Amino acid sequence: MDCLFRKVSIAVVVTTMLIGLSHARYELPPRPGPCTMVVGGDAGWRVGYDYKSWGNEVPVHVGDTLEFRYKIGDHTVTVVKDRVSFDNCDTSDPAEEHDDGDTKITLQEPGWIYFVDKYHCSEGVKMANNILS
Repeated sequence: MDCLFRKVSIAVVVTTMLIGLSHARYELPPRPGPCTMVVGGDAGWRVGYDYKSWGNEVPVHVGDTLEFRYKIGDHTVTVVKDRVSFDNCDTSDPAEEHDDGDTKITLQEPGWIYFVDKYHCSEGVKMANNILS
């Protein structure tokens, strides 16, 4: 499932509100359940993509799965333990590290999670997400 439903649902609610139906009751439709989202979309996990924007634009929830697609041997998906490690691209003590080319990480609990590519973090291949309940 591509989770486009979330963005479309919010757009429909906002549009309806702006039309001026002020007496109606507005509620977001129920969440469709856990989603699998490909990080970076068709671009995948690579140098030259704006993962900060992608991470800010795509809400993620407990139970969702983030899929990282990349060339084996050229990239990693490294989960670092904290914001300091993320900001400094410090992968010396990672929580997890993957190099299989198609990494799927299911989000287990609310709060921040930090992903970096140990080879290309300083080039911007990193992403922080706030996992929602």
